[in-house]
Amino acid sequence: MPYPTSFTAQHIAAATDLYQELAKEHELRLVVLSGSLAFGLGHGTSDVDLHMLAGSGGGPEARFHLRRDLPVQINLVSPAKFTAAVEWAASDAGLTSADRSSLNLPEDVRMLAIRLARGHVLHADNECAQALGRLNEDVIRRRQAARHALRVNNYQEDVAGALLSGDQDTAYTATRIALAHGCEALLAAFGDPYIGDKFLLRRLRRVTAIRPLLPEIFRGLDIPPVSPDLSQPLADVGDKQFAQLLHSRLRLAAFMGSHAVLDGWDTPMTSLPSYALDTGGPLRDPYFTVIRFSDGIGLAGPDKGYRVSAEAARLWLSLDGRKPLDSNGPDDDPITRGTRQLIQLGAGR
Repeated sequence: MPYPTSFTAQHIAAATDLYQELAKEHELRLVVLSGSLAFGLGHGTSDVDLHMLAGSGGGPEARFHLRRDLPVQINLVSPAKFTAAVEWAASDAGLTSADRSSLNLPEDVRMLAIRLARGHVLHADNECAQALGRLNEDVIRRRQAARHALRVNNYQEDVAGALLSGDQDTAYTATRIALAHGCEALLAAFGDPYIGDKFLLRRLRRVTAIRPLLPEIFRGLDIPPVSPDLSQPLADVGDKQFAQLLHSRLRLAAFMGSHAVLDGWDTPMTSLPSYALDTGGPLRDPYFTVIRFSDGIGLAGPDKGYRVSAEAARLWLSLDGRKPLDSNGPDDDPITRGTRQLIQLGAGR
């Protein structure tokens, strides 16, 4: 019999049993059932995560309990952490180009907000219930998509710097990290925000619109064989094949992150354009990507960035090399003119 991937009646009953037992000894203001099972990501050893906010008298010990043959983990939440999580998920404050503070919130606070938003509430006093009511999945989607798209740009810059200094190892590693952030941005935009690396491929597989892109993603995340002599570098800096591998990863990461913040900002994404690259026409520079904040859109490179319109960002995304640029084309054609401007800015080739 396969293991459940989401909460069952038995999971909820086990959590309820423990909550009712503990409530006899402690003042519990908030009890929320969450964790991987709340996101349809349960596996054979998934436990039942109970997030608890206790009153002034203190809460129970944070540990495992066994109820109805199921492991139930108590996760105590401090009032300060609960407040920070709610504020992060309630509005777009701190998500501007000048104030990026919300993007740097500690991971455990962001994780709590996401888990509370998708959790099953067993108990909440009036104040906590009102706070939970402020959690906004649209805000969470935008914050996670924006954060990961910005990280794509951060690692693009690292790759460029590493290659300048002849550091192939860092360049190779940074492209894989950039690609993972691109995946996370895209998943968030499709309404699947989560914090935890182990479920990345599983989450990608379950989004129908992403499946056609999976071969590219899997190739990008693969680690090629290296020589037995581990003292040797992965490749010469001038190795064309190595450079193509790095650039293909960065372009794929930017493709996902850019679509995430353009198409999944106001509402969740439901589709994804096909991905292809050619060399017959203008091509996106691998070190640029689209980033977004509540006050605007940017096209960011390793050492420069430009505030752009959504139309300009989409034009940049369309530069996949499949459509040749007519060198004698009229300047009054907005597509031709815009493409030339992007190339002049260094965002295209």
